[in-house]
Amino acid sequence: PAIFDLELPCTGNGNLNLPKMIELVFCNGRDFATGERVGAETGAINSYEDFISALKEQIAYCINKALTYISTAEKYYMQANPDPILSAMLSPCVKKGTDAYDGGAKYNNSSYYINSIATFADSVAAVKKLVFEKKRFTFDELGSILKENWQGYEKLRIEMANSALKYGNNVDAVDDIAVEFSDFCAKLINGR
Repeated sequence: PAIFDLELPCTGNGNLNLPKMIELVFCNGRDFATGERVGAETGAINSYEDFISALKEQIAYCINKALTYISTAEKYYMQANPDPILSAMLSPCVKKGTDAYDGGAKYNNSSYYINSIATFADSVAAVKKLVFEKKRFTFDELGSILKENWQGYEKLRIEMANSALKYGNNVDAVDDIAVEFSDFCAKLINGR
């Protein structure tokens, strides 16, 4: 939402794919496909608490990196992208004779999106169940299965896909994961 005629809402300046953070924990900050380091080195995972802590470390690393970039890039919006047509549609810009990207709008906000919270919560709950509760796999074994995109483990993939352990199914444990990480992300983003 934006205030009509007064606000320049720079929506979509960036986004965070939360399920990717799980991948980064499984491979210590490296992308499964390329092997390139794109996240924080979070080390070995020996408990569910280690897993949650590493997820938060990955999320904080990626959010801070993105917000630093966005803040830097926004300083150059006027030079890179003056917008006289948009500015002509905002009365404060017209009154001041100033471009929207040069401080003409009364309010100037940015946004940074957090994507796929339900998939993230489902995945965290699945890791918790498979590795830390039922101990069907070690953390590293499950990471290898995921890196190979479930090849040779189709029955397990189907089992997990059909599990009722999902966000929105009135399973408090999963819904609580979504709330915990939504709040965590909001605290890292809001006010910046």
